[in-house]
Amino acid sequence: MMTALGGLIQAHQTNPQDVADAIVKLIGTEKGKRPLRTVVDPITGEYINAANKAVEEQYGKGLALFGMGELLQ
Repeated sequence: MMTALGGLIQAHQTNPQDVADAIVKLIGTEKGKRPLRTVVDPITGEYINAANKAVEEQYGKGLALFGMGELLQ
């Protein structure tokens, strides 16, 4: 298992610049348009983003239920 994981990590060389770029993008994103979470992961990012989207949707519904939907703006 460790060999397979090591191979996966080697195949998807991460670049620290990707994190810095994601931060700059967040800073430049208009207020109210920023995502609840940001993932910078070339291996599992697709799956994590799908899970985060579902969480964000439910979070928004919960805030709206209590009259606090504007907190996401």
